[in-house]
Amino acid sequence: MTTPATVLIADDDLLFARSVQILLEDECDCQVVLSSSGDDVMDRLAGRRLFDAFIVDLGILDSRGPLLGRLRRHEQDGMKVVVMTAHHAVLDAARERHVDAAAFLSKPIDPAVLLDVVRSVVATGNRGRDSRPSSSDLGNAS
Repeated sequence: MTTPATVLIADDDLLFARSVQILLEDECDCQVVLSSSGDDVMDRLAGRRLFDAFIVDLGILDSRGPLLGRLRRHEQDGMKVVVMTAHHAVLDAARERHVDAAAFLSKPIDPAVLLDVVRSVVATGNRGRDSRPSSSDLGNAS
């Protein structure tokens, strides 16, 4: 039996984040941790827990310069980052700034596309690492 992939979702739209959580838990057998602020993301990434994938709304990244540095460190550890936003011009600017990401997605996101992206990135993420989010972290948003 394989360990389910763990995915950190950071979006200030909690309804959207919970919808993605349900989709990933049902269709990808993922354990999902929700975060709704840059500060909470910083705290979660500062811990010893490893995530296979990090799905983040670009709005949370824009206001958190230190978060970008922390993401780069975690990417080196195998965590894959998927950037999303409803602002197409902002997404294009992120690509031009060479924001390292496994994928860039524009909202609204087709669920089938999101599932394909997540399946792809968790296949090459931190799978099999010992450090996982504790059960108390799963599904909790700040």
